[in-house]
Amino acid sequence: MKSEPGLVDFVKQLPREQLERKFLLRKMQDQQQREGYTSKVKAWLEKPEQAEVLKAIRSMLSPVMNPERQEQLIIRQAKNLIRNTGVKLG
Repeated sequence: MKSEPGLVDFVKQLPREQLERKFLLRKMQDQQQREGYTSKVKAWLEKPEQAEVLKAIRSMLSPVMNPERQEQLIIRQAKNLIRNTGVKLG
């Protein structure tokens, strides 16, 4: 805040409703970005050449876990793998 006093003054002068709208818009954009990336990861996992990766991830999960939770963990592990190995999704 000390490095950007002009910005702080600008934000302080904005009406509360406008601040709320800006905040909510940013949150919605962040959510859309996360959902888009998740869709890309799912598509990457569905490719035939990723069958071994998917099999390895599934082998680490408990078979008694509910399917929705399994799906979440598969996506999370795939995201970790992509980040750690530097795979480009395109």
